[in-house]
Amino acid sequence: MPPFASTSAHHAGDDDDDEEPLWSAPASNDVEDSVDNLAYYARLNVEKDATDEEIARSYKKLAALLHPDRHPNPELKEAADRQFQELSRAFEILSDPRKRQIYDNLGEEGLRTNWDVGLKYKTAAELKAEFERLNREQLEKNVENLVKSKGELTMNVDARALFVSDEDIHAAGGPPTVGYPDRIRSILVTQQFLKHSFTMGTTLLRPRSLNLKGTYSPDPDTFATLTVPIKDFDAPPQINLVLGRRVFDQITGTFTIRSGNWAIGPWGSDSLPQISNSTVITENMGAGMTLEVGVNGSMVVKLRVARLGQKLTLPVLLSSSFDPTVAIGVTVVPTLGMIAANHFILNPRKRRKVSSRISDARKENAEFIAEKRKEADDAVLLLSESVKRKVDAEGANGLVIVEAVYGVLESIPTKTELADQRWMDVTVALQSLVTNSQIIIPGGRSKSNLLGFFDVAMGEKKALKVTYTFRGTRHEAVVGDFDGFAAPLRAHLV
Repeated sequence: MPPFASTSAHHAGDDDDDEEPLWSAPASNDVEDSVDNLAYYARLNVEKDATDEEIARSYKKLAALLHPDRHPNPELKEAADRQFQELSRAFEILSDPRKRQIYDNLGEEGLRTNWDVGLKYKTAAELKAEFERLNREQLEKNVENLVKSKGELTMNVDARALFVSDEDIHAAGGPPTVGYPDRIRSILVTQQFLKHSFTMGTTLLRPRSLNLKGTYSPDPDTFATLTVPIKDFDAPPQINLVLGRRVFDQITGTFTIRSGNWAIGPWGSDSLPQISNSTVITENMGAGMTLEVGVNGSMVVKLRVARLGQKLTLPVLLSSSFDPTVAIGVTVVPTLGMIAANHFILNPRKRRKVSSRISDARKENAEFIAEKRKEADDAVLLLSESVKRKVDAEGANGLVIVEAVYGVLESIPTKTELADQRWMDVTVALQSLVTNSQIIIPGGRSKSNLLGFFDVAMGEKKALKVTYTFRGTRHEAVVGDFDGFAAPLRAHLV
């Protein structure tokens, strides 16, 4: 994604001026990532940029195999009719320039839309821009419906008693020694603040404020944000700089520099500057911890938990003077702890949840999976006779698919019922794609849309394993679901 910079302004009602942003992966600029616009290309087994001639050639080849008139058997004729209709639908869309343009940008959903006359003649770029605008508007509506209010709970805690030495306590008139139970009882909650508010769109409320923000992202995993909140003109505005880098999939580290209150001559001369360091963990729910160090040495750790518009903030005063041991203890140690928790607790837990959800989804969609499996089996029956003739024509020196398996390859040794099977035999389906001792399957889309295939393991990582012979020599290859496949290749020699 190219670097970008943006500046925004808003008024009173937003109290997040001093908070660094919780991580959010940059939105893709490519609309194609959010729509299914590759299935018809996969059905015809052509590249997305295929010419009209290539699309017509592939359609004629497959139509000759699937046409109902070629299958007099009543059982096969019904399956052939269904497969031929799907093939014809794909050819109808991809052979029509306007329909292909809409499909490439909006997928099947766009084809079901009744476009007005003006939109019919928009260019691909204009159509894509229009869809992006509609998509942004829908996203804003969804967020607005999801989050209608904001809440915040803040508690200020004075925990200096935990870190003050016995000598300092005794010098201040206290006992010679103070045990940790007494120190813990000395922790004070100095202030509690609870706020629940609804966001209002007016800019006329007092006190008025302005927040200027600029963001720069050189790559999807790195960002820098500069925020300048202007609340009044009694002092120069604070300047906040946040540098962030994704460490793991669900962990982002941030380094925050805040100018705090600062002065230019007499302007803001009563202010005190400070600098802070923070580490943030983010998911759908965000958790953050910030260590703030003032120029007078005061140390405050601020703990935050945020979900959507609700936020819990817990500032804890640790020391009135700078202590390196305390600083390391509240930055390095928690960071290492979060990394360990992510590796040993959060990731395994996430995998278990995903596995459970996939299992539940398979049960809920058992009928749909069974229907798709039958369609794939019917396609294989329709292709069987032509594949036999193709294998005979290839002969001993041609390209012959010995075995091909598609799905979750690790599950193959497991004996399960057919309904729970997460792999399928695609030997016949793959052989049907061989032409003149060559086979090419474009990458960038799932192979589940190929003729004779189906999504045998929804939501799971799938692959294609192929064993074939060429010129009497055995070859083997394993490719990912979205990777291209071509054969024969020397790299596949066993």
